[in-house]
Amino acid sequence: MQIKAISVYLPEKVITNEELARQFNTNAEEIYKKTGVLERRHTSLDFNMQKMAEQAALHLFKNNPDVKDKIDTLILVGHGFSYKAPNTSAIMQHTLGLSSHCYCIDIPHGCTGYIYGLSLAKSLLNTQLATHVLLLTADTPSFVIRKNDLELLSIFGDSGTATYITYSNSTNYESFKFYTDGSGYDKLIVEKSGTINPANLEYYSNPDNPPHGTMKMDGTAIFLMTMKQVPKLIQETLEKKQLKNGRY
Repeated sequence: MQIKAISVYLPEKVITNEELARQFNTNAEEIYKKTGVLERRHTSLDFNMQKMAEQAALHLFKNNPDVKDKIDTLILVGHGFSYKAPNTSAIMQHTLGLSSHCYCIDIPHGCTGYIYGLSLAKSLLNTQLATHVLLLTADTPSFVIRKNDLELLSIFGDSGTATYITYSNSTNYESFKFYTDGSGYDKLIVEKSGTINPANLEYYSNPDNPPHGTMKMDGTAIFLMTMKQVPKLIQETLEKKQLKNGRY
């Protein structure tokens, strides 16, 4: 596959480390040292995941005017889908004016979503089910973070991206290795957001609880898992492609 174009959408509202430092009576430099983040963007409740992804796609179409009519596959990745049904990608086929023969699929993924989207795009292109793929990623973690949670507010922000991908018969550079451990599902979870233990009157009666559920994260557990597993995946990927130090 070949990535032909990428565009982004960032909400206008900027949350700086200085602002968080004032809110939580801490030091802006310490926030940066712990997270590596200088600022993050937050969207508004009426400008959700779908709308951010649409803006990224429209920006891509504006800069590449011949692309829209070619798109035959739409992959939408994130967590803040507009409805449980229908799939948001199908709605966006209409709002973006894409072909009615467009393959549309939602992928509920967060941090790993872009990689999963790329892997699906490659599979569809290689099997000739697709020829021109629009991969959209967007999310609204600010919708599910409590206002008093400095750790999560420091890390997460809202944004949208659009990537245009086509088939390429050149050297096959891309390769994927995956790792899943579902036993750690509760280490990064949005509680009160689904059909298991859903939000109830008691939950909504607390004004500190976000209306779409509450994100909770065990940062230490996730960090340790990352340090243990990611280097192995990188090494396995290099070996799979017969690479050493990034070279053949």
